[in-house]
Amino acid sequence: MIIKVNTPEDRKAFAKAGVSFSRTYPNSIIRLLNAELIQIDKVKNFFYKNGGITELFLVKKNNEVIGRIAAIINPAFMKNDNRIGFVGLFDCANDYSVAEELLSSAVNWLKINGCNEIWGPFDFSMWHNYRLMTEGYETYPYVGEPRNPKYYPVFFEKYGFSVLNTWETQCYSKKDLELYIAKNKQQSEMYDALGYTLETLNNKNKNNLMHLTYSVISEAYKVFPAFSEISEDDFMEHYKRMPDIIDRDCSFFLRNPEGKFAGLILVMKDLFPAVQAMNGKTNLWAKLKFLKNKNRSVMATFTQGASLPFFIREAAVLGKRNTGIPLTLAGAVTCKSFEKILESNRYEHVVLSLMRHGGPVNNHGVGIFSSRRSYALYRLKS
Repeated sequence: MIIKVNTPEDRKAFAKAGVSFSRTYPNSIIRLLNAELIQIDKVKNFFYKNGGITELFLVKKNNEVIGRIAAIINPAFMKNDNRIGFVGLFDCANDYSVAEELLSSAVNWLKINGCNEIWGPFDFSMWHNYRLMTEGYETYPYVGEPRNPKYYPVFFEKYGFSVLNTWETQCYSKKDLELYIAKNKQQSEMYDALGYTLETLNNKNKNNLMHLTYSVISEAYKVFPAFSEISEDDFMEHYKRMPDIIDRDCSFFLRNPEGKFAGLILVMKDLFPAVQAMNGKTNLWAKLKFLKNKNRSVMATFTQGASLPFFIREAAVLGKRNTGIPLTLAGAVTCKSFEKILESNRYEHVVLSLMRHGGPVNNHGVGIFSSRRSYALYRLKS
């Protein structure tokens, strides 16, 4: 039976279902109940402050939640003739009839509220979670990666959704890193010869680090198909824990030959063992378990690589003018970060995470990486 979420008890059941379902996902990180509650809290989630609207639905059987979904309207996507709504926070038992009931409820609500196109799964904005994993279910997970059962993409496509955009994560062993560095050595050397530099993050306080990160990402990500604006204050609050999980020895700010801030590379520590040890909870005992396991890193996550568009073009022109070959900032700086990761000897593997197909980094590792994972965002047109 489909239920509209209207009471505090229903909202808590909706949040608890997010944790319960994540426990059943293949090689998934267990979600935290507190995080699930915060994202549907109209005071604590900045999405609502900026005019966002949601309608939440549950399906119960024998008083047990067997599915949930949110119909989501982000005002940033309702300004043109193409009025896009989202379906998100989707979790469902392996029963297409349940998925169909959930999707129909959310889709009909969005259409009634003026949407003529629907994307999903998409939780509020690109600053939250979105996309489905479509390949790589057996692999070691990382924090922030879309994880779901294999039948989710099947259910979306059966309902009528089609793929809108695709992404991939490339996985590298230590040997792969050496091959990547050798392949991109020319770009790395050109970066130095043209006067580009890397600035360590070790001397940056948290506020300065986050300010610079925001200034690059908020501009560089405008080319993303799902981009929406976020204020610096909201960015700071939403990602307030980011400075503590960055591997500062392997992360850098980019400076052009004139010393201007041109971009950044952020490598994140492996938090899977620490978050998994919390078992979905955030009490004192869970936090102690997190601290005990936070240094059990196996894999580095190359999660944020971004350069300002002007400086990407500038580098290509300078390289072509001086050497006959365009300088590709993405390839050069990824190469240098890989060198630092190898020097640190802290990780067995590295992932280049969630790269949009057709993006600047994808092709540099072709034929080198050991494995890859795939993801998709889906669209339903009325």
